[in-house]
Amino acid sequence: MSFGGQVARSIAWAGAGSALTRVGQLFIGIIAARLMVPEDFGIFAVTLVVYSIVVNVSDLGVGSALIQTEEDIDKSAPTAVTLSIVTASLLGIGMFFAAPLAASVLGAPGATLPIQVMSSVVFIAGLSAVPSALLTRYFRQDLRFRADIAAFIVGNTVLIVLAAMGWGAMALALSRVAVQVVTVVVLLIVGPRYKPGFDPGTARGLIRFGMPLVGAQLLGFTIGSMDAIVLGRALGSTKLGVYTLANNIASWPMSLSSFVVVNVGLPMLSRVAASREELERYLANAIKALSGVFLFVTAMCISLAYPLIYFVYGTQWVAAAPVLGVLAAYGSLRVILFLFNDVLIAVGSTRALMWVQVVWLLTLTAAMVVGVNAAGLIGVAFAQVGIVVLIVIPLELLIMRRLAGVRPSVVLRGLLHPTIAAVLAGLAAWAVALYIPVPGWALLAGGTVGALVYASALFRWFRRLISEIRTLYTREGTGEDVTNPVADSDRSAPPSA
Repeated sequence: MSFGGQVARSIAWAGAGSALTRVGQLFIGIIAARLMVPEDFGIFAVTLVVYSIVVNVSDLGVGSALIQTEEDIDKSAPTAVTLSIVTASLLGIGMFFAAPLAASVLGAPGATLPIQVMSSVVFIAGLSAVPSALLTRYFRQDLRFRADIAAFIVGNTVLIVLAAMGWGAMALALSRVAVQVVTVVVLLIVGPRYKPGFDPGTARGLIRFGMPLVGAQLLGFTIGSMDAIVLGRALGSTKLGVYTLANNIASWPMSLSSFVVVNVGLPMLSRVAASREELERYLANAIKALSGVFLFVTAMCISLAYPLIYFVYGTQWVAAAPVLGVLAAYGSLRVILFLFNDVLIAVGSTRALMWVQVVWLLTLTAAMVVGVNAAGLIGVAFAQVGIVVLIVIPLELLIMRRLAGVRPSVVLRGLLHPTIAAVLAGLAAWAVALYIPVPGWALLAGGTVGALVYASALFRWFRRLISEIRTLYTREGTGEDVTNPVADSDRSAPPSA
């Protein structure tokens, strides 16, 4: 199969899996919010701060190294398995014993037990790091789909049952354990399997590539958690829970597209990184396709924030509406930044990416401290958006231009039409909802009008985009045939779809 065909098939499976699980997760989130109180969400937000930081160090970046490397996978994978298991085990143990101190420092002592429970997820994740990375490398999202669906069903069943029994934040933590256990079991069944091994030279190569990326990822998740750190210490768990709900809704664009970006974007861009023209062509189409979807979601979240929160989540969460109105823009910006990061990783510029994260973290921390003291939750939300727009995106555009030859105009052209359409749709939805006093009807009428305006504004643009993508992904591409990994006695290759 041609490279374009492999990418197209992978995008189709990733998109299908993402759509099913994300839409399902949306409804599960609504049920959970009605079964819990804001304090439960605040406590779990603190738990995720600790977990996210630890889990993204746990494989030393060897998963991303396997996706990108041109070395022999049969030589690299056994060493990667060993590194992943050992580091995940050590970090999981450290997280368990550090839980009381971490919870206290972050202003939520009630998070101690959930953090200790989540430490088991870190250990379990180490077992699946290599199979997961290799399925991504081989564009076998059809097999990832099986793991995701099974984990979604089991994990959310655990969540709803325990939440209904009044387990609060522990219901969220234990559901994550269930998700990880099922994911590991399925990936070890359907994915490439390697026995642990160790080669010092291979280990040095993997770590040399992976550690700057780990540093960037660690900084990235610290950046993503800075709002929880600042708000937890300044305003307490309850207000943090309100902010967390708004942030979760604002992340819908990222949730809907992240599976495609993470599992298709990096391997795709890595294989065309040697050619600036090819890199720009794939990046431009990715930005157009994703922005055509996520900017509509963003526009509706901003224009219909109050009726959305009131009708869907209930009166106890109404304070999240103004925060959502600001954070929704940040949700779309995150999708763009994910694509930019994949470009830098694909061309091997992991150190540059890490320094971008350093600048982002320092400036965001200062802005959030000022924001929370000046305007509380809204101040923190404005800090998120302002730093990304004024500092991070311009900096990454500059670096991509210098290190990868990607022109900023490629990005701006891809965003122009969807942005104009989103503004028009948002204004129309807001104008309609403004005169309807019942939140449910306001949400329905505003969303319907907004969708019609958006579709009308982009109908011809979408037709041209589909034609461009079809041409791009059906032409014969270059690069290795990644659908048939070599099998030997120590592993089983992914079966054909």
